[in-house]
Amino acid sequence: AGHYRTEVTVGKGVAHADFEVKPEETAPITVVVGVGTVRLTFVPGKGAAPFPSTSYVRIYPLGPDGKPAKEQLTGYYGNPVSFTLPAGRYQVSAKVRENWSPSEIEVKSGEDRNIEIVVPKP
Repeated sequence: AGHYRTEVTVGKGVAHADFEVKPEETAPITVVVGVGTVRLTFVPGKGAAPFPSTSYVRIYPLGPDGKPAKEQLTGYYGNPVSFTLPAGRYQVSAKVRENWSPSEIEVKSGEDRNIEIVVPKP
């Protein structure tokens, strides 16, 4: 019995919940982690076949001023690539060959989206 705090992590999203355990009682606890999943596919032009791969993908949260954070939140190699992120706006920077190309995406809680991002050929 007592008071506790739990932390739940889903992808890059984190949520906390405080709860109380009472003697000889069982009660469910619901913790909502406000995340969405995006599957990013990088193409040389709208509707074109995807690049075989990306050298790297970086995800930066965007601040209220629309500027990306200095530190990336996450990143990965590949094409397509999926991320589970907290709801919000992000800058996606993808490197194909030697060409870095930034794009903006928005993630909504509970959403599962496919997003095509055009990265012009160098």
